[in-house]
Amino acid sequence: MSNLKTVLIDFDKLKVPNCGLGNVAINFGNALFSIDQNKFKWEILVSAPLSVSYLEENTFKVRKLSILNKKNILPFDKGVDLVHLTNQMTKYRVSKGVKNILTIHDLNFLFEEEGINKKKKLYYLQKQVNRASLITVISEFTAKIVRRYLIIPENLEIVVVPNGVHSPMEIEQKKPNHIKKHQKFFFTIGTIMPKKNFLSLVEMMPNIEEETHLYIAGSFSKEEYVIKIKNRIQELKLENRVTLLGEITENEKSYLYQYAEAFLFPSLYEGFGLPIIEAMYCGTPVICSNLTSLPEIGGDYAYYWDNFEPNYMAIKVLESLQIFESNTIQNTSKLKKYAKKFSWSKNANKYYQLYELLIKKNEL
Repeated sequence: MSNLKTVLIDFDKLKVPNCGLGNVAINFGNALFSIDQNKFKWEILVSAPLSVSYLEENTFKVRKLSILNKKNILPFDKGVDLVHLTNQMTKYRVSKGVKNILTIHDLNFLFEEEGINKKKKLYYLQKQVNRASLITVISEFTAKIVRRYLIIPENLEIVVVPNGVHSPMEIEQKKPNHIKKHQKFFFTIGTIMPKKNFLSLVEMMPNIEEETHLYIAGSFSKEEYVIKIKNRIQELKLENRVTLLGEITENEKSYLYQYAEAFLFPSLYEGFGLPIIEAMYCGTPVICSNLTSLPEIGGDYAYYWDNFEPNYMAIKVLESLQIFESNTIQNTSKLKKYAKKFSWSKNANKYYQLYELLIKKNEL
């Protein structure tokens, strides 16, 4: 055992299991620690030790992240051979000379924030990049944005490792109380904020047949935008046709994905676009924007809006459904098969290979 190399992985986001990065940490950890454990000595970095209960396999040593580590007063990586910083939000830096992987999911803050906060985040991230041995990103789009806004050293490689996606089909479904049995509906999900562009769906709905409902699920992050959507629903007299569900359970999400006529996703900015793959796992047709990472992730298996003019959006939805329903069985099968390419097992195995590669380079 003493000859095993020590890999320290940042799992601090386990403390927020219901947010995006927290969910990624849980799924990545469970997939990684289920791989044959004969090559590495695992340590995980957390500030809340009880959060490790979300990991099913206990094949690791816990290293507590202190306030002195977070402020870069004391190093957090003493005595390890490799560090993996699993997201771009960390301010604690790897010690000089320690091999490390930095994973960047997105640079959303560049488009969501202004002034000093934006500059600070870019400054801290550049410091992480300067010390990285390897950068991984979740999409080619994110790689493009990283190269545009950060200074990447000439010998620093950027590797695309797509996120895994769990199938909602594996979760027991539960019909939300709002939904009537056999009701026709469209579904979308995401934090209710301007970049998700859900307002465009509300404005599209008067051009869709009256018996079809729209359900929008997600936390009310930006109150002003939520109010704007609610006001527009009233102005268009759509109170009985458009419903903001707020946060929903995984069981309710499973139901909505599986029984929706289509999953609609008009997002303006995505580093990956996980919901469109979740919908595909259920064999549900996807119509989404043609912006940022979505054409890359959706490939030839989604239908795309070129703009957000309400009548055009409605026509595109109806045309897309006609194409899909011309051979429902075959098209459903294609969606499910494509979605399986995005597994956490593939994601974890790729990182395992990268750990091996970097440690081997360190020994040369």
